[in-house]
Amino acid sequence: MVNGTLEVDPKKLTILESSKFSQFCNSLLRQEARRIGLAQKDIDTTVKQTEPDGGVDARVDASGAKHPSDWIPSGHSIWQYKSGRGLNLRVLRKELKKIGVSRAVGSG
Repeated sequence: MVNGTLEVDPKKLTILESSKFSQFCNSLLRQEARRIGLAQKDIDTTVKQTEPDGGVDARVDASGAKHPSDWIPSGHSIWQYKSGRGLNLRVLRKELKKIGVSRAVGSG
């Protein structure tokens, strides 16, 4: 198993439009899942930018992972991708109140 750190120049990410940014994040998530031996069926991703997702862009059940990950926590997790400027505490609080996020946090 190869343990390496992927480095991405943030300037190169700024040229991605919103849907491409989500696809990029989904690809990173799926590659990490492969690296830790997690089945792809345990990852649910979406790139439906115009549809309400309750604040959740991906769901992962990593309980079947064969190796630990610094990025994907064990058990169930939800993922939300944010691009652009202006990410601050007020924005994060608003995101945490979205139905999909609050349900996931409430269920542990």
